[in-house]
Amino acid sequence: MRLFGRNPNSSKPSWAIELSNGEYRKLREAIELQLTGSGLVYSWADGDDGMNIELSDRYTAVARFDTLATKYRLADDLERPILVADHMNVIIQNVPPPTDWEEARPLLKAALVPPDYLQGEDIGPLQRPVTDEFVAVLMLDQATSVHTVLPATFAAWGVSLEEAWQIGIERIHDEPVITEEDTALKAGVKVHAVFGKTRFGSARALDVPRYLDADLPYGALVAVPSADIFLCYTIQSQAYEIARDFLHQVTADLFSAEEIAKLSPHLYWWQPTGWTRLTTVDADHRLQWDPPPTFREMAANLPAAI
Repeated sequence: MRLFGRNPNSSKPSWAIELSNGEYRKLREAIELQLTGSGLVYSWADGDDGMNIELSDRYTAVARFDTLATKYRLADDLERPILVADHMNVIIQNVPPPTDWEEARPLLKAALVPPDYLQGEDIGPLQRPVTDEFVAVLMLDQATSVHTVLPATFAAWGVSLEEAWQIGIERIHDEPVITEEDTALKAGVKVHAVFGKTRFGSARALDVPRYLDADLPYGALVAVPSADIFLCYTIQSQAYEIARDFLHQVTADLFSAEEIAKLSPHLYWWQPTGWTRLTTVDADHRLQWDPPPTFREMAANLPAAI
């Protein structure tokens, strides 16, 4: 079954979605071969970025392979080893994150990650709480790797925190997507879906107003089952129940099928003031619709479905 152009049973990460299974296997082997003689410790990342590479005892880079995968697919057998070697050499050289703001600005993007993504490192206001299941961080998205912005790097830029977050959120819309579409359900209900090529697909949830169908006071239903997917429905009438039932099932399916980039199986109520979780997990590990009284009151007063 394909959901929003995606096969949830695929074992390939999003960055490799354009490759055949054989091409993906050969590319992974070529990447690992390049690292074997480098002496660096690496592991394939839990998210859709690529792999974690320990460049020092204090610093781990997240290698990015989506651009490499695109070039690899188009290259012939003679060109492919050269492409991989060039890409990995840039990573292994360990180019530090830019400390000049004008250089860093076009690379800055916000991202959603699990709360334990930073493994206990305190980065203060460079990490923003969103829900219990994920937080927002700022990242420098370089051609070959992705770096979480740490306090020392941010301090060197000499800009305000507000400006950095504003730029980071604006830049997520430049990220390439595999699918962005409206899924039409019954009674004119539409669910907007973004399936990105990298972990920045889900970060569109940090800019929900951009995706609202109307300027209404009821907020939106939002889901981010994995790091590359963002689902949104603008609450307009009692017909929201159609979108609720659809999103409840689809989000659970996408989350359970995801192997390497899980974020949250829950459905949320987005308002300008924040996020509210609308589902809970029961004793049998099943998701249940369990909104708080504030949501129930709002829903009871919605206009009737047309």
